[in-house]
Amino acid sequence: MRTYTLQDDSYFSKKSRVMLVDEANKEIGCIQKESVEGYEKKHVFSFTWLEHEECVTLGIKKKGVSRLVKADYGVVFNDRTYQLSDRIGRNLLYFSVRGSLQAGEIRFEENWDEDVEIYIKGEKTGFIKSKKNDSKVTYDFEPSITELSVEFAVSVLMYYMVKIYRHEANVVGDLLEDLFS
Repeated sequence: MRTYTLQDDSYFSKKSRVMLVDEANKEIGCIQKESVEGYEKKHVFSFTWLEHEECVTLGIKKKGVSRLVKADYGVVFNDRTYQLSDRIGRNLLYFSVRGSLQAGEIRFEENWDEDVEIYIKGEKTGFIKSKKNDSKVTYDFEPSITELSVEFAVSVLMYYMVKIYRHEANVVGDLLEDLFS
């Protein structure tokens, strides 16, 4: 597997962008917050390859309160929009998203170790490794996932959707605890 790391995951508190580096510490691309009409404010991110200047954008679509039950995500690449969605039922227990991109079906499933497993066409092709209380984020990819693929970029950006999911799950959990205690 090839390993990549976010240089700084401060959730952009002070920086306007975060760099993704490979095992040799070579900068591969940068991640930035974006603002896109029809998507939730502060929940849209883009990944830009440094060598090719192409960009992939991933964000949570506006749906109001119903989004807490099932989020829909939009992926924009080369003037085409792809759709991803929470997997109803599973998303109540852990992060679980699926949809289709250029290579076919893609799925993201959080495991019991709090890593997110990446599946393409049913085959496990990588991991997003980040613990809830740790700022270090690493990605492991099988050789079948190329750095220049939309699947690679979406997998890198999906970490931010996981971070949003975990934050919102904590808020809902705290509210439920307050209601029933």
